[in-house]
This record gives sequence, C-alpha cells and structure tokens, in this order.
Amino acid sequence: MTIVGTTHTPKYGALQLTREAILGSVAKGGMIETVITFGRDKGAIKLVVIPRQEPELTFWYKWQEDGKLVETEEPVNRTEETFEMWLATKPANTVISMLDIVNCFADMNMSNKSAYKAKDKAVETGLLQDLGHRKGFLISGEIG
Repeated sequence: MTIVGTTHTPKYGALQLTREAILGSVAKGGMIETVITFGRDKGAIKLVVIPRQEPELTFWYKWQEDGKLVETEEPVNRTEETFEMWLATKPANTVISMLDIVNCFADMNMSNKSAYKAKDKAVETGLLQDLGHRKGFLISGEIG
C-alpha cells in the first residue's frame, strides 16, 4: 500500500467531483484505487472516501471541547426548507424520481445522504407519496 498526501484547492465553484480535489495530473485521480479527502464544510469537517469502483462515502466530524474529533451528523443548512421550496416549483400530482431529488441536492452541493433524509421527511409529513418499486414519488397537492 502506498499513501500519497497531496492538497489542492480549485477555483471556487470549479470543483465538480470530489476526486478532482487531489493535486497532480489527471492520471492520479483516474488510477488511484481509493481517494480520501478532508475539508471544512458548514462548520464541520467533511471526510469523503472515494473508492474507485463504488459510490463515495461521506462522514462528518467535529472537534469537542476536550480536543477529540468525533463523528457527527451532517450539518443541515435549511435543507428541508430548501427542498420544500424546490417541490413547490413543481405542479401538484407530478411524479418525481429519486434521481431528480438527488440532482436537486447535488446542484446545491449537498450530499446524497441529505437528499434521502429530506425525501424520507417529505414522505413522513405527507408532502410526497412513495409510489413504491422505484416508480417515483407523487407530489401531494399544493405545497407552500
């Protein structure tokens, strides 16, 4: 096993994929088996593990008063409110897919985990109706 430590900060807004945060030629990002990045995001420390052939994993950490780094939940930045506003732009009784929801959150630079949490909350509160078996989600009536 070889561990290579690099750092790179692309221009603001230029980063499209977490794998692009590593420094060096594009060959490094394309050939390395697993990439791990750390960064500050929303006042917490975001650790992203990017396996070459699997979906990336995101973990959130914060510093405790005694100096220990502990895992925490993803910081929420009005996620539910923003998601509700996005749903309100859609006509009532429209069917949306999980991919639509994930893409909405990706456009806001938020994780898939946040998208799934917001979807679950919207189903729980009746804003969305789960049509089951990957058929999508029905927007229930007028929102907002």
